[in-house]
Amino acid sequence: MKLLEQCGWKITHLIDCPLSSERFTGNMVSHMQKNRTLGITRRTLIVGKLDQ
Repeated sequence: MKLLEQCGWKITHLIDCPLSSERFTGNMVSHMQKNRTLGITRRTLIVGKLDQ
């Protein structure tokens, strides 16, 4: 995000896009259950406009 701002872009929105939980292997799920942690996969969509 900072790179875009340094290049003259103004960030207007950050949108989290969840991904399928199928990316987790059985071992990863077992490890998270033992540690009582929550695993989330997502990508962030950055929306911006070029400052002029």
